[in-house]
Amino acid sequence: MLRSLRSLLPFVLASLGFFITLFVGNMPLFEWRISEIVTDFPSTYDVSIKSSPWTAYLGDSLDDGLYVFHQVSVEMDGKLCRAEDFNFVVRRSRNDKALEQALNVNIKNLLWLNEWSAIEVLLSVIYIWLFTIWYERYSGCGYAVVYTVIAGCIYFLGSQVVRLLRGPLRPLTYDFGALDCRGTATFSAGLSKVHYETPIVLFVVILLELGALGVMLYPVVKAIIERKRL
Repeated sequence: MLRSLRSLLPFVLASLGFFITLFVGNMPLFEWRISEIVTDFPSTYDVSIKSSPWTAYLGDSLDDGLYVFHQVSVEMDGKLCRAEDFNFVVRRSRNDKALEQALNVNIKNLLWLNEWSAIEVLLSVIYIWLFTIWYERYSGCGYAVVYTVIAGCIYFLGSQVVRLLRGPLRPLTYDFGALDCRGTATFSAGLSKVHYETPIVLFVVILLELGALGVMLYPVVKAIIERKRL
């Protein structure tokens, strides 16, 4: 039984990685100090600029017009400027830009990591049954049921902890605009704070998922090697 209990290890690793990906997107990455803001929109436009510092999360970039669009909103008669028409010029140092490019992660890659983590959770449940039945033989199904119940309890407790820690979801950015932009926002930006804990946590997630995959693949690789030796 103790040997088959190891079948829970991939599930624990994969679940932990999956839960972390659920709130890592809500962890701040950069805080930008904004200054020297100049806009040349017509006087009939209502320009609202979010106060500095601007908080950027994973996937947010000052090179991304959609991110800047939600920091500098432009509207007239209740109509928002369209994000695709929003013009802006940002001035910042090469070091700040290089650091942003080095630490930031495309939001699509983050979503892909979340999806892969969910797939590994499902694979680890299948692994519990295969591994347990292989080592426990006749009583394998009974142990597999017990371990699956334990895995379910672990998943439920983990989801509740994540729900409490994550808090409200960061709203997704959408373009509800219907107004043609006729102006440009120009500003200077400098990093006031870098949250290095965010990429570190993301790196830990990758290690957890690789660890879960490695544990599941190890018996298969071992069996193939042993078979070749015979």
